Amino acid sequence: MESSPANRLSFATAAQLKRLQSFLTLPRETIPHLTSREAASVLRDAGSRLGLQFIENKEIAPTFLLLPAGAAPPIVTLFGTWHGEPSPTPAAAIDGAERLALGAALAAVEAAAATGALGPPGEPRVAVVAAPSAGAGSQGLDQLLLGHREHLRADAAYWVRISPQPFPRRRRIFLGARGRLVIALRGGDANPYRIRDQVVAELTESAYGPRPLDFELIRKLGQDRDAVALLREHSPDPPGAARDGADLDSGPAAEERIRRALFLPRGDVVIPAMTHPERPRAWLTFEIAEAMEPEPIAQRLESLSGGGRAELVERFPWDRANIHHPAAHALIELAKARSEGPEIWPSAPWPGPSGLFTRALGSGLFEWSIPLPAGAAFRLPKPAEFESIALEIAELLLRVGPAPRSS
Repeated sequence: MESSPANRLSFATAAQLKRLQSFLTLPRETIPHLTSREAASVLRDAGSRLGLQFIENKEIAPTFLLLPAGAAPPIVTLFGTWHGEPSPTPAAAIDGAERLALGAALAAVEAAAATGALGPPGEPRVAVVAAPSAGAGSQGLDQLLLGHREHLRADAAYWVRISPQPFPRRRRIFLGARGRLVIALRGGDANPYRIRDQVVAELTESAYGPRPLDFELIRKLGQDRDAVALLREHSPDPPGAARDGADLDSGPAAEERIRRALFLPRGDVVIPAMTHPERPRAWLTFEIAEAMEPEPIAQRLESLSGGGRAELVERFPWDRANIHHPAAHALIELAKARSEGPEIWPSAPWPGPSGLFTRALGSGLFEWSIPLPAGAAFRLPKPAEFESIALEIAELLLRVGPAPRSS
């Protein structure tokens, strides 16, 4: 029987935690000056030990890159965040644990690189993208991905998160993600709520909807109350559900709930408390799915604004992934090793940056959640807790990377 990939790994856990201590324990900042400085220090230090090139863009809240030093493209690219989310999704990850996920990923890269699975010693073929947030800063992230395309295009790309749930019976794999747009409406006299409703109605009418494989996946998910409970955490019951007594956790009603959560658009409106002639009079946010494109949506909103102007502030496109992609295959094998098997979703029910990666690099970003060990504090984990998280990430890297050559 083949031994587990994890048997080839070795961690200097105490040393890793010592390097990460000030980064992990910083309080949440409104303006992330100290956090960005600590993040830069941690990533620069990791790049120096690994032989990776460190790059920092010039934004107020910068994005950091670690890129392979050689000409060969990376085998795997990891995405993480060092600050926080403007609209956290509690069902997806523990708010505030982003730095723990990023630190554990760096420790995992070092352990996996030491085995030779990621390339020659001192020249690992791995890249890291560390953004301040996964839900904001899309324009800057897009430019950075395009600007370093050749050094970021990998066989697999992963966004590792820390899940609030205990170790589940099955581990979830999402074949893509919903998109998210934020549009600033300036001028015009049309009602923003009516604009929102009309745009959502038009997008719903033309929605692409599930593909043949999606229907089978939805049917399986609809039979699993844990899967439906994930949607209950993420979004409230549809209007009228409590009155008509529908059982939304099983049968056709559960399948319909999943279909709507994954394939139909949603919209929201925020009106500033104080009006100012030089500032937007409303912010419209849309969650979008397949075949719903950001630019045409902004153009349509502008045409409905009554003489106003629509400015696309955030642009996270939708994304779909192939179940046969090597990155998905590695997750399926890891799910089999770590649980009763994979729970495969046609898409994540929340937005993510995967679409930016697909359009800039040609391949999307697979999301993978690791449950926080019971009793662990994400700001100050114990060595065994930290190592268990890093070990799982490293095992994933070994499943993607080629087997090391025998001497």
